[in-house]
Amino acid sequence: MFIKKSANLLIAICLVLFLAASCHGTFPQKTGTGEGTDLTTDTDTDTDTTPPTIYKDSMPADVLAQYQTCTKDDECAFVNNGCCDCGNGGEEAAINKNELDAFRARFDCTGVPCTEMARIPACGSGIVSCVEGKCRYNLKTSERLSDAEMLIYRKCNNNSDCAYVNNGCCDCANGGKEVAINKTYLESFRARFNCEGIMCTLMMRMKPCGCGTATCNSDKLCAYSMDGC
Repeated sequence: MFIKKSANLLIAICLVLFLAASCHGTFPQKTGTGEGTDLTTDTDTDTDTTPPTIYKDSMPADVLAQYQTCTKDDECAFVNNGCCDCGNGGEEAAINKNELDAFRARFDCTGVPCTEMARIPACGSGIVSCVEGKCRYNLKTSERLSDAEMLIYRKCNNNSDCAYVNNGCCDCANGGKEVAINKTYLESFRARFNCEGIMCTLMMRMKPCGCGTATCNSDKLCAYSMDGC
């Protein structure tokens, strides 16, 4: 009889402890899909609440790049990078149109003194384009683009990506240069040139400009050769 009462008392004590633990939420909760047997406890997830840096001068290039992602030219727009314009300490840039409000919110120009220097050509008179997935801003020129400037237009995967184009306002016999670029960038490349009022000589060449071949070379760059002329 004594043993039976002791057993009943022990069972009662265990039941009370179990109920108390359940009420106070000290038992782990099962999470997941229900397929496993792992038990976890709920924990708070830390989040980064650091406010973004606010600028008065030009935004650094690595931060600016966050606003420049694009897939085509008409997604890009000109912006002034900084509180003052390009003639007074700011920089000309291009970003995705959808990021305009977020970009401008990164500047606090209250009380920023700007000089009043004029610039020729005027700020924003260049072109914006999407090249290699990034909005870019370039001033127009009447001169040939340098080899370094040409690189972003020349990347390719196969021969069919490449096309002949004239580098400069005048043709290959009168100061321009025969080059090959990725077909995707033909329109934005030609827009780099301001040829209004440019006087070209009228020299002739035995082999007409553009008679050669545009191919994608082993460096995965479009290249132009006279093969085929």
